[in-house]
Amino acid sequence: MQFLRVVHSLAGANPLVVIMTGIRDAHFLLTPVLSGSLILVTLITIAWARLSSGQCIGDSLASWQG
Repeated sequence: MQFLRVVHSLAGANPLVVIMTGIRDAHFLLTPVLSGSLILVTLITIAWARLSSGQCIGDSLASWQG
């Protein structure tokens, strides 16, 4: 995106909507960012916990080998 000098659609759309509609409340802009980042952190934490404990890979390989 830097090479082509274009804006990421989601990152560019939020500020444009705020400016074009004249909304002065930062809550409109922060809510999607905050909720998305919390969801990503939660999913990564769950995946990391499962992979580090061996539930996903280790247990399935042990049961497959008999």
